Amino acid sequence: MRDTVAAGQNPILSVPLDGALHPVIDEVVHRSVSEATTRDGYMRCADYAIVGAQFLTLLTGVRYRPVAGGEVMDFGDGNLHVLCSTRERRRTAKHLSQLARYHCWIEARHADADGRVRMEIVDFTLRHDAAVAATLGMPFSGVKRKYLWGWTDEHAVPAELHDHPAFAKQGAHWRWPERDCTELLRAYERASGRTTSADRCPAR
Repeated sequence: MRDTVAAGQNPILSVPLDGALHPVIDEVVHRSVSEATTRDGYMRCADYAIVGAQFLTLLTGVRYRPVAGGEVMDFGDGNLHVLCSTRERRRTAKHLSQLARYHCWIEARHADADGRVRMEIVDFTLRHDAAVAATLGMPFSGVKRKYLWGWTDEHAVPAELHDHPAFAKQGAHWRWPERDCTELLRAYERASGRTTSADRCPAR
């Protein structure tokens, strides 16, 4: 079932949101984060996820959740990079900034007319992927996009990449939530009381 927010909130827009609105919302979220931080929002995946989730929830009345975990980044031509903190580090970290490698994005559960539940995924940080590759000393030949917005069941890893070493531990998934990471992200959101702080996602 769809996760809705408390009764009494009148949604401004219905879901799923029209694709024509995606770039408009992306620009609002990006400007909110980039103007309140340095380096145009680079390495601020937690802030993009928190600000974006709050804004989408406000617009739709549907609960959009910021989540954190691991990610396989695709820099093009088979150049993949894995962001994933070790289990020990996730369990011992007391603060989001203590995680060495993680990523944050947004998820929302929806049910279609047939009752099938689908997971919507939104990530406003793809605009920084080329900069991440440069920081890591890796070439970037991928498609330059500002954001990802779609459904997890339509964002599958291509079959030809399934045997790539990047997917050896987690299987063929571009992103996977980690409970420990997400709890630290939620704690950061509660503690900050705002949408920016010194927390930084090391590869974003």
